[in-house]
Amino acid sequence: MPSYAATSLPPAAEQAISVLGGNPARLAILSFLVRHPRSLVSEVAEGTEVSVNTVKNHVFALVDLGVLEVDPPRAVPRADRRGQRARYTVRGDVLLDRFQELAALLTLPAVASGDPATSSRATRRENS
Repeated sequence: MPSYAATSLPPAAEQAISVLGGNPARLAILSFLVRHPRSLVSEVAEGTEVSVNTVKNHVFALVDLGVLEVDPPRAVPRADRRGQRARYTVRGDVLLDRFQELAALLTLPAVASGDPATSSRATRRENS
């Protein structure tokens, strides 16, 4: 059985990695939901060409991480939804916080500070 390194990252960094951690399906789902707020799981699956079950698993995880908002909320019993299916929307403020936490972890000060002007200048300088 493989042995994994124990991390000593702060909880905020662990959460940022969970949200943005390089999973292509999760990134495709987030990207789709940024462009198409209030989407159903089936719409996300169709738009990303990711299976419904995979989308459902990632969407539930992202709701638990606070990055997605669900309408109607999960707290509403299924019987009280009156046929409404859950629609998902990205919480941009939380997503931005996770990007900044990850940037800070990677010591990218321009991105971590949240200053888009500094960030774009740093990116252009690196690409030159």
